[in-house]
Amino acid sequence: MAFSWPTHTHQHAPGAQTSLVNPSAGYPSAIIGAARRSLATQPAAVARAARERQRKTQAVQHDNSRVVLFTHPASRGKIVEWYVQEKNLANRVEFREMDMKAGEHKSSGFLRVNPFGRLPAMSVLDEDTGNELYSLHESGALLLTLAEMAGETDTPEKRAVASQWALFANSTLGNALFVEAFRDKQMPAVMRTLDAMLAERDYLSGEGPRGSFTVGDVAVGAYLLYAPLFFPHVTFEEYPNVCKYMANLSSRQAYQSTLGARIDGAAGGSAPPASHMPAGGDKQAAVMSASAAQSA
Repeated sequence: MAFSWPTHTHQHAPGAQTSLVNPSAGYPSAIIGAARRSLATQPAAVARAARERQRKTQAVQHDNSRVVLFTHPASRGKIVEWYVQEKNLANRVEFREMDMKAGEHKSSGFLRVNPFGRLPAMSVLDEDTGNELYSLHESGALLLTLAEMAGETDTPEKRAVASQWALFANSTLGNALFVEAFRDKQMPAVMRTLDAMLAERDYLSGEGPRGSFTVGDVAVGAYLLYAPLFFPHVTFEEYPNVCKYMANLSSRQAYQSTLGARIDGAAGGSAPPASHMPAGGDKQAAVMSASAAQSA
């Protein structure tokens, strides 16, 4: 038997009926206009509350996930591992070290995760079903995704600032430090600006008058701390605040057990210990030692 909603009417005045299907029927237009204006001018607090509910819902949805990180000691995967340890995400991240000599990173299975066949890369899985939600490559994208998972970037402003520093690290700073054709022209300007910023802060962003450790420090700090491994002749002694910042980052336990161990191992034990990075000559090592002592 087919079911249909009954039609009801409500008596407002003799001879006037208002249908529930068309509730405005029978009401003066002035009353209807006032109601519509009232709805259109809800207090900002109501809108903020709605956005907050949406944010929390999104956070819950994002929290229902786990990650498979495809990595290798010779890749930037160690940068991502550093952040995982900082935020105690190891229980939600499965590390899968690829055998690059055997060509696992070029296999058809892995190319589905990263078509470029490069490491690191990441699969984000639904915790309940184990199905892949999406896959990612590029260390900056991986860091930003994990920062959201950790609850670090739970507002639009925090997400924007984190993205800013990840992009700065992988473009502006990376070019200034690692592209020899750009270094003489770009590095002094970039490093002077960074040094001036760090004169007022201990970290690039975050809470507190001098900031607090965030994903941006992993993105930027990794490039700074990698530079001496590749270019031991490049000195940072003109930038004491950057040196102090690097000493601070390199003293962190999560760094020392991940990226720091990789850098020291690649240097064959000839580089100064992580707390005295970067290299670049006795004079620079002395600056780093003094900075480390001041921040202790």
